[in-house]
Amino acid sequence: MKGFLLLIALLALFTACQKNDNLPSVPKIEFLGFSKESLVQNGQDSILVRFAYQDLEGDLGYESGDNIFIYDPRTGQRLASYQFPLDPNSPQTQEGELQLIVYSACCIYQDTVPNCGPHPSVFNEDFSYELQLIDQAGQASNRLLCPPIRLLCQ
Repeated sequence: MKGFLLLIALLALFTACQKNDNLPSVPKIEFLGFSKESLVQNGQDSILVRFAYQDLEGDLGYESGDNIFIYDPRTGQRLASYQFPLDPNSPQTQEGELQLIVYSACCIYQDTVPNCGPHPSVFNEDFSYELQLIDQAGQASNRLLCPPIRLLCQ
């Protein structure tokens, strides 16, 4: 009986030390939530964007340089970039959650009124952020299109 229990304990220890091959080699990100539902346009407001990440190699952080990117899918422009936090004590496999402070974008009008200013007839615009991670090997995660939030144009 002792031998059987020892065998089970060794088997459990062996499987606990193995890499989790179910995690993707290319980083993966998943939207978890926003801190609020609307923003005042033109960088006058900010929101917390929370997302989960997974990476098999655990090579997400850089010692210098940014590797988290926020895009405006309406224009394709990069709105912001961030450096993934380095943790020298983290295991080889990384998965967890992050929260970023992201500033608001501008409302985009289809007529001659300049973007970012108030419009006489457009009061709100639904807007989405798009996020992407790039690991140290240069592998890009999926491009995560967040659910729309309300951008207050006035």
